[in-house]
Amino acid sequence: MKLTSLFITVLCITFYSCSSDKTAAIDTLPEYEFVISDSIQVDHLGSLILLDIHEEKQLFLFSSEDDNRLFLTNKSGELISTFDEPGDSPTAVGSHTGSGTFLGDQIIMMGMPRFGIYDLEFNFQRGFKMPYSPSGMFYLGFDHLQPVIKGGKHKLLAFTGGAQTEKPSNQPEYYQEYNTFDLIDLDSGTFTPVVPFHPQSRFLSGEAFRFIAPIYQVRENQVSFIHKRDTLLYSYSLDHPEEFSATRIPFDIFIMNKGFPMAGKPDYETPTDREGMIHSYFKVGDLHLFIYQSGIKLNNMPDRTLDKETLSKEFTRLNPMKWIVMDDSGNHSTPQEMNKKFNLSRIDSEGNLWAAQNIYALEEEPDFVTYYKLKLVRK
Repeated sequence: MKLTSLFITVLCITFYSCSSDKTAAIDTLPEYEFVISDSIQVDHLGSLILLDIHEEKQLFLFSSEDDNRLFLTNKSGELISTFDEPGDSPTAVGSHTGSGTFLGDQIIMMGMPRFGIYDLEFNFQRGFKMPYSPSGMFYLGFDHLQPVIKGGKHKLLAFTGGAQTEKPSNQPEYYQEYNTFDLIDLDSGTFTPVVPFHPQSRFLSGEAFRFIAPIYQVRENQVSFIHKRDTLLYSYSLDHPEEFSATRIPFDIFIMNKGFPMAGKPDYETPTDREGMIHSYFKVGDLHLFIYQSGIKLNNMPDRTLDKETLSKEFTRLNPMKWIVMDDSGNHSTPQEMNKKFNLSRIDSEGNLWAAQNIYALEEEPDFVTYYKLKLVRK
Protein backbone atom coordinates (compact mmCIF):
# COMPACT_ATOMS: atom_id res chain seq x y z
CA MET A 1 0.00 0.00 0.00
CA LYS A 2 1.62 3.25 -1.12
CA LEU A 3 -0.27 6.24 0.25
CA THR A 4 1.63 9.51 0.16
CA SER A 5 1.69 11.93 3.06
CA LEU A 6 -0.32 14.39 0.97
CA PHE A 7 -3.00 11.77 0.37
CA ILE A 8 -3.16 11.02 4.09
CA THR A 9 -3.64 14.73 4.76
CA VAL A 10 -6.47 14.89 2.24
CA LEU A 11 -8.04 11.86 3.86
CA CYS A 12 -7.92 13.55 7.24
CA ILE A 13 -9.55 16.73 5.92
CA THR A 14 -12.13 15.15 3.63
CA PHE A 15 -12.97 11.67 4.89
CA TYR A 16 -12.86 12.24 8.61
CA SER A 17 -14.32 15.69 8.97
CA CYS A 18 -17.46 14.17 10.46
CA SER A 19 -15.61 11.90 12.87
CA SER A 20 -15.58 12.60 16.56
CA ASP A 21 -14.28 11.12 19.77
CA LYS A 22 -17.56 10.45 21.57
CA THR A 23 -16.86 11.00 25.25
CA ALA A 24 -19.82 13.06 26.44
CA ALA A 25 -22.13 10.27 27.64
CA ILE A 26 -21.66 9.28 31.28
CA ASP A 27 -24.83 7.27 31.96
CA THR A 28 -24.57 3.77 33.39
CA LEU A 29 -26.28 0.89 31.63
CA PRO A 30 -28.22 -1.80 33.50
CA GLU A 31 -26.20 -4.82 34.58
CA TYR A 32 -25.85 -7.76 32.23
CA GLU A 33 -24.93 -11.40 32.65
CA PHE A 34 -24.04 -14.43 30.53
CA VAL A 35 -26.66 -17.21 30.47
CA ILE A 36 -25.78 -20.62 29.02
CA SER A 37 -28.53 -21.77 26.65
CA ASP A 38 -26.90 -24.79 24.98
CA SER A 39 -23.56 -26.49 24.36
CA ILE A 40 -21.70 -28.69 21.91
CA GLN A 41 -19.35 -31.52 22.91
CA VAL A 42 -16.80 -33.06 20.56
CA ASP A 43 -15.09 -36.37 21.28
CA HIS A 44 -11.48 -35.23 20.93
CA LEU A 45 -8.36 -35.53 23.05
CA GLY A 46 -6.59 -32.19 23.09
CA SER A 47 -7.65 -28.62 22.35
CA LEU A 48 -9.96 -27.51 19.56
CA ILE A 49 -10.34 -23.94 18.30
CA LEU A 50 -13.80 -23.02 17.08
CA LEU A 51 -13.17 -21.16 13.81
CA ASP A 52 -16.70 -20.56 12.52
CA ILE A 53 -20.34 -21.61 12.72
CA HIS A 54 -22.67 -22.17 9.76
CA GLU A 55 -26.03 -21.39 11.38
CA GLU A 56 -28.13 -22.28 8.35
CA LYS A 57 -26.61 -25.76 7.98
CA GLN A 58 -25.82 -26.07 11.71
CA LEU A 59 -22.17 -26.91 11.07
CA PHE A 60 -19.15 -26.16 13.25
CA LEU A 61 -15.61 -25.68 11.94
CA PHE A 62 -12.76 -26.55 14.31
CA SER A 63 -8.98 -26.65 14.10
CA SER A 64 -6.70 -28.67 16.34
CA GLU A 65 -4.04 -26.79 18.26
CA ASP A 66 -1.94 -29.94 18.49
CA ASP A 67 -1.52 -31.10 14.89
CA ASN A 68 -3.21 -28.54 12.57
CA ARG A 69 -6.03 -30.88 11.53
CA LEU A 70 -9.43 -29.43 10.61
CA PHE A 71 -12.77 -30.86 11.68
CA LEU A 72 -16.36 -30.31 10.62
CA THR A 73 -19.11 -31.38 13.04
CA ASN A 74 -22.87 -31.08 13.31
CA LYS A 75 -24.61 -29.35 16.23
CA SER A 76 -24.46 -32.60 18.23
CA GLY A 77 -20.66 -32.65 17.98
CA GLU A 78 -20.63 -35.63 15.63
CA LEU A 79 -17.73 -35.64 13.19
CA ILE A 80 -18.75 -35.11 9.56
CA SER A 81 -15.42 -34.61 7.80
CA THR A 82 -11.72 -34.14 8.56
CA PHE A 83 -8.83 -32.42 6.79
CA ASP A 84 -5.53 -34.05 7.65
CA GLU A 85 -2.78 -33.30 5.14
CA PRO A 86 0.80 -32.15 5.70
CA GLY A 87 1.36 -28.42 5.53
CA ASP A 88 3.51 -28.65 2.41
CA SER A 89 0.76 -30.43 0.48
CA PRO A 90 -0.42 -28.42 -2.58
CA THR A 91 -3.97 -28.64 -1.23
CA ALA A 92 -3.07 -27.33 2.25
CA VAL A 93 -2.50 -23.74 3.41
CA GLY A 94 0.78 -24.24 5.24
CA SER A 95 2.09 -25.69 8.49
CA HIS A 96 -0.33 -23.58 10.56
CA THR A 97 -3.94 -22.59 10.01
CA GLY A 98 -4.69 -19.06 11.15
CA SER A 99 -8.39 -18.51 10.45
CA GLY A 100 -11.29 -20.06 8.59
CA THR A 101 -14.78 -19.13 7.53
CA PHE A 102 -17.85 -20.55 5.83
CA LEU A 103 -19.09 -18.89 2.65
CA GLY A 104 -22.22 -20.63 1.42
CA ASP A 105 -21.22 -24.20 0.59
CA GLN A 106 -17.52 -23.45 0.80
CA ILE A 107 -14.89 -23.37 3.53
CA ILE A 108 -12.13 -20.80 3.12
CA MET A 109 -8.95 -21.23 5.13
CA MET A 110 -6.11 -18.77 5.71
CA GLY A 111 -2.59 -19.96 6.30
CA MET A 112 0.75 -18.27 5.76
CA PRO A 113 1.11 -17.30 3.00
CA ARG A 114 -1.56 -19.45 1.31
CA PHE A 115 -5.35 -19.51 1.20
CA GLY A 116 -7.43 -22.56 0.34
CA ILE A 117 -11.05 -22.97 -0.77
CA TYR A 118 -12.78 -26.31 -0.02
CA ASP A 119 -16.24 -27.79 -0.18
CA LEU A 120 -18.01 -28.96 2.97
CA GLU A 121 -16.18 -32.29 2.82
CA PHE A 122 -12.76 -30.58 2.63
CA ASN A 123 -12.33 -31.45 -1.02
CA PHE A 124 -9.85 -28.91 -2.37
CA GLN A 125 -11.27 -26.58 -5.03
CA ARG A 126 -8.54 -23.99 -5.51
CA GLY A 127 -6.04 -21.83 -3.70
CA PHE A 128 -4.09 -18.59 -3.98
CA LYS A 129 -1.20 -16.84 -2.26
CA MET A 130 -0.76 -13.45 -0.70
CA PRO A 131 0.62 -11.07 -3.36
CA TYR A 132 3.00 -9.38 -0.94
CA SER A 133 5.54 -10.50 1.63
CA PRO A 134 3.86 -11.18 4.99
CA SER A 135 4.83 -8.93 7.88
CA GLY A 136 4.01 -8.70 11.57
CA MET A 137 2.82 -11.75 13.48
CA PHE A 138 0.78 -14.73 12.37
CA TYR A 139 -2.18 -15.25 14.69
CA LEU A 140 -3.77 -18.65 15.28
CA GLY A 141 -7.47 -19.09 15.95
CA PHE A 142 -8.56 -15.46 15.66
CA ASP A 143 -11.54 -14.38 13.56
CA HIS A 144 -9.28 -12.72 10.99
CA LEU A 145 -11.22 -13.81 7.90
CA GLN A 146 -14.79 -12.52 7.52
CA PRO A 147 -17.14 -12.48 4.50
CA VAL A 148 -18.45 -9.18 3.09
CA ILE A 149 -20.39 -8.18 -0.03
CA LYS A 150 -18.75 -5.41 -2.02
CA GLY A 151 -20.03 -4.28 -5.41
CA GLY A 152 -22.53 -7.15 -5.39
CA LYS A 153 -19.75 -9.75 -5.02
CA HIS A 154 -18.79 -11.96 -2.09
CA LYS A 155 -15.37 -10.97 -0.81
CA LEU A 156 -13.34 -11.42 2.36
CA LEU A 157 -12.10 -8.86 4.85
CA ALA A 158 -8.85 -10.20 6.28
CA PHE A 159 -6.18 -9.22 8.77
CA THR A 160 -3.04 -11.00 7.60
CA GLY A 161 -0.75 -9.94 10.45
CA GLY A 162 0.57 -6.58 9.26
CA ALA A 163 0.29 -3.76 6.78
CA GLN A 164 0.77 -4.12 3.03
CA THR A 165 3.96 -2.07 3.00
CA GLU A 166 7.68 -2.78 2.78
CA LYS A 167 8.52 -0.11 5.34
CA PRO A 168 9.63 -1.31 8.80
CA SER A 169 7.49 -0.40 11.79
CA ASN A 170 10.11 2.03 13.14
CA GLN A 171 9.71 4.36 10.15
CA PRO A 172 7.04 7.11 9.80
CA GLU A 173 6.09 5.84 6.33
CA TYR A 174 4.88 2.58 7.88
CA TYR A 175 2.13 4.44 9.73
CA GLN A 176 1.32 6.69 6.79
CA GLU A 177 0.93 3.67 4.51
CA TYR A 178 -0.72 1.41 7.07
CA ASN A 179 -3.81 -0.58 6.10
CA THR A 180 -5.67 -2.35 8.88
CA PHE A 181 -7.28 -4.92 6.58
CA ASP A 182 -7.13 -6.43 3.11
CA LEU A 183 -10.25 -6.80 0.97
CA ILE A 184 -9.80 -10.07 -0.94
CA ASP A 185 -11.45 -10.71 -4.29
CA LEU A 186 -11.98 -14.47 -4.45
CA ASP A 187 -12.23 -14.59 -8.24
CA SER A 188 -8.97 -12.80 -9.00
CA GLY A 189 -7.13 -13.44 -5.72
CA THR A 190 -6.28 -9.73 -5.46
CA PHE A 191 -5.74 -7.99 -2.12
CA THR A 192 -6.94 -4.37 -1.84
CA PRO A 193 -5.62 -2.50 1.23
CA VAL A 194 -8.37 -0.77 3.22
CA VAL A 195 -8.83 1.22 6.46
CA PRO A 196 -5.87 3.43 7.42
CA PHE A 197 -5.36 4.63 10.98
CA HIS A 198 -8.01 7.02 12.25
CA PRO A 199 -6.60 10.53 12.87
CA GLN A 200 -7.21 10.10 16.60
CA SER A 201 -5.33 6.81 16.75
CA ARG A 202 -2.46 6.60 19.22
CA PHE A 203 -0.45 4.94 16.46
CA LEU A 204 -0.18 8.29 14.68
CA SER A 205 1.50 9.90 17.69
CA GLY A 206 4.93 10.00 16.03
CA GLU A 207 6.19 7.05 18.07
CA ALA A 208 6.81 3.53 16.80
CA PHE A 209 4.94 0.44 18.00
CA ARG A 210 5.11 -3.33 17.64
CA PHE A 211 2.38 -5.98 17.50
CA ILE A 212 -0.50 -3.79 16.29
CA ALA A 213 -3.50 -6.08 15.79
CA PRO A 214 -7.24 -5.45 15.44
CA ILE A 215 -10.21 -7.43 16.67
CA TYR A 216 -13.15 -6.81 14.40
CA GLN A 217 -16.67 -7.70 13.37
CA VAL A 218 -18.44 -7.02 10.08
CA ARG A 219 -22.16 -6.40 9.84
CA GLU A 220 -23.70 -5.31 6.54
CA ASN A 221 -20.30 -4.01 5.40
CA GLN A 222 -19.96 -1.88 8.53
CA VAL A 223 -16.72 -2.80 10.28
CA SER A 224 -16.54 -2.35 14.05
CA PHE A 225 -13.05 -2.88 15.42
CA ILE A 226 -10.58 -2.17 18.17
CA HIS A 227 -6.82 -2.44 18.51
CA LYS A 228 -5.73 -4.69 21.35
CA ARG A 229 -3.60 -2.04 23.05
CA ASP A 230 -5.87 0.96 22.54
CA THR A 231 -8.92 2.55 24.16
CA LEU A 232 -10.90 3.54 21.07
CA LEU A 233 -13.70 1.67 19.31
CA TYR A 234 -13.73 2.37 15.57
CA SER A 235 -16.58 2.15 13.09
CA TYR A 236 -15.83 2.13 9.35
CA SER A 237 -18.11 1.75 6.34
CA LEU A 238 -16.67 -0.27 3.46
CA ASP A 239 -19.28 1.32 1.18
CA HIS A 240 -18.75 4.88 2.44
CA PRO A 241 -15.13 5.29 3.64
CA GLU A 242 -15.82 8.87 4.75
CA GLU A 243 -17.90 7.37 7.57
CA PHE A 244 -15.07 6.61 9.98
CA SER A 245 -15.64 7.34 13.67
CA ALA A 246 -13.86 6.75 16.97
CA THR A 247 -15.51 6.31 20.37
CA ARG A 248 -13.64 6.24 23.67
CA ILE A 249 -14.12 2.94 25.53
CA PRO A 250 -14.95 3.72 29.18
CA PHE A 251 -12.55 1.31 30.87
CA ASP A 252 -12.14 1.69 34.63
CA ILE A 253 -8.35 1.42 34.23
CA PHE A 254 -6.36 0.71 31.08
CA ILE A 255 -2.59 1.15 31.17
CA MET A 256 -0.89 2.03 27.90
CA ASN A 257 2.88 2.20 27.57
CA LYS A 258 4.49 4.67 25.22
CA GLY A 259 5.96 3.60 21.93
CA PHE A 260 9.66 3.84 21.09
CA PRO A 261 11.50 6.46 18.99
CA MET A 262 11.33 6.27 15.23
CA ALA A 263 14.42 4.62 13.73
CA GLY A 264 15.03 3.05 17.15
CA LYS A 265 14.04 -0.22 18.78
CA PRO A 266 12.02 -1.19 21.85
CA ASP A 267 13.71 -1.21 25.24
CA TYR A 268 13.04 -4.63 26.70
CA GLU A 269 15.58 -4.26 29.51
CA THR A 270 14.12 -1.40 31.57
CA PRO A 271 11.26 -2.53 33.85
CA THR A 272 7.94 -0.93 32.96
CA ASP A 273 4.22 -1.20 33.58
CA ARG A 274 2.37 -4.25 32.33
CA GLU A 275 0.10 -2.92 29.59
CA GLY A 276 -3.64 -3.33 29.52
CA MET A 277 -5.00 -5.46 26.69
CA ILE A 278 -8.35 -6.07 25.01
CA HIS A 279 -8.61 -9.82 24.52
CA SER A 280 -12.03 -10.01 22.83
CA TYR A 281 -14.58 -7.68 21.29
CA PHE A 282 -18.10 -8.58 20.14
CA LYS A 283 -20.97 -6.52 18.78
CA VAL A 284 -24.05 -8.11 20.32
CA GLY A 285 -27.13 -6.52 18.78
CA ASP A 286 -26.77 -2.81 19.51
CA LEU A 287 -24.28 -3.40 22.32
CA HIS A 288 -20.48 -3.61 22.34
CA LEU A 289 -18.88 -6.20 24.62
CA PHE A 290 -15.22 -5.89 25.64
CA ILE A 291 -13.16 -8.49 27.53
CA TYR A 292 -9.94 -6.96 28.80
CA GLN A 293 -7.22 -6.72 31.41
CA SER A 294 -6.34 -3.33 32.87
CA GLY A 295 -2.63 -4.00 33.31
CA ILE A 296 -0.41 -3.48 36.37
CA LYS A 297 1.58 -0.40 37.36
CA LEU A 298 5.26 -1.05 37.92
CA ASN A 299 5.09 -0.18 41.62
CA ASN A 300 2.33 -2.78 42.10
CA MET A 301 4.15 -5.69 40.46
CA PRO A 302 4.34 -8.90 42.50
CA ASP A 303 7.58 -10.14 44.02
CA ARG A 304 9.48 -11.88 41.21
CA THR A 305 11.27 -14.13 43.72
CA LEU A 306 8.03 -16.01 44.42
CA ASP A 307 7.76 -19.57 43.13
CA LYS A 308 6.26 -19.93 39.66
CA GLU A 309 2.80 -21.11 40.75
CA THR A 310 2.40 -18.42 43.42
CA LEU A 311 3.68 -15.73 41.06
CA SER A 312 1.14 -16.76 38.41
CA LYS A 313 -1.69 -16.53 40.94
CA GLU A 314 -0.51 -13.08 42.00
CA PHE A 315 -0.50 -11.82 38.42
CA THR A 316 -4.05 -13.18 37.98
CA ARG A 317 -5.20 -11.52 41.19
CA LEU A 318 -3.66 -8.16 40.33
CA ASN A 319 -4.68 -8.23 36.68
CA PRO A 320 -7.96 -10.14 36.38
CA MET A 321 -9.90 -10.63 33.16
CA LYS A 322 -12.86 -8.22 33.16
CA TRP A 323 -15.73 -7.26 30.88
CA ILE A 324 -17.96 -4.28 30.22
CA VAL A 325 -20.87 -3.52 27.89
CA MET A 326 -21.24 -0.21 26.05
CA ASP A 327 -23.94 1.18 23.76
CA ASP A 328 -23.41 3.39 20.71
CA SER A 329 -23.71 6.55 22.84
CA GLY A 330 -20.90 5.52 25.18
CA ASN A 331 -23.14 4.54 28.09
CA HIS A 332 -21.69 1.52 29.82
CA SER A 333 -22.11 -1.13 32.46
CA THR A 334 -20.00 -1.53 35.58
CA PRO A 335 -16.87 -3.66 34.98
CA GLN A 336 -17.18 -7.25 36.17
CA GLU A 337 -14.67 -10.06 36.44
CA MET A 338 -15.04 -12.82 33.86
CA ASN A 339 -16.39 -16.20 34.82
CA LYS A 340 -13.36 -18.49 35.07
CA LYS A 341 -15.31 -21.52 33.83
CA PHE A 342 -15.23 -20.48 30.18
CA ASN A 343 -13.44 -18.26 27.64
CA LEU A 344 -15.50 -16.36 25.08
CA SER A 345 -14.47 -17.32 21.57
CA ARG A 346 -17.04 -16.52 18.86
CA ILE A 347 -20.32 -14.81 18.06
CA ASP A 348 -22.69 -16.24 15.47
CA SER A 349 -24.95 -14.38 13.03
CA GLU A 350 -27.87 -14.68 15.45
CA GLY A 351 -26.04 -12.87 18.24
CA ASN A 352 -25.21 -15.96 20.30
CA LEU A 353 -21.83 -16.05 22.03
CA TRP A 354 -19.78 -19.24 22.07
CA ALA A 355 -17.25 -19.95 24.80
CA ALA A 356 -14.71 -22.72 25.30
CA GLN A 357 -14.79 -24.57 28.58
CA ASN A 358 -11.76 -23.66 30.67
CA ILE A 359 -10.30 -27.08 31.42
CA TYR A 360 -7.78 -25.52 33.84
CA ALA A 361 -10.67 -24.68 36.16
CA LEU A 362 -11.59 -28.40 36.35
CA GLU A 363 -10.16 -30.96 38.74
CA GLU A 364 -9.81 -33.58 35.99
CA GLU A 365 -9.21 -33.31 32.26
CA PRO A 366 -12.53 -33.92 30.49
CA ASP A 367 -13.14 -36.60 27.85
CA PHE A 368 -14.84 -34.13 25.51
CA VAL A 369 -14.11 -30.66 24.17
CA THR A 370 -17.01 -28.44 25.23
CA TYR A 371 -18.18 -25.12 23.86
CA TYR A 372 -21.06 -23.29 25.54
CA LYS A 373 -23.70 -21.26 23.74
CA LEU A 374 -24.47 -18.12 25.74
CA LYS A 375 -26.82 -15.16 25.69
CA LEU A 376 -25.92 -11.70 26.95
CA VAL A 377 -29.03 -10.67 28.90
CA ARG A 378 -30.04 -7.93 31.32
CA LYS A 379 -30.19 -9.01 34.94
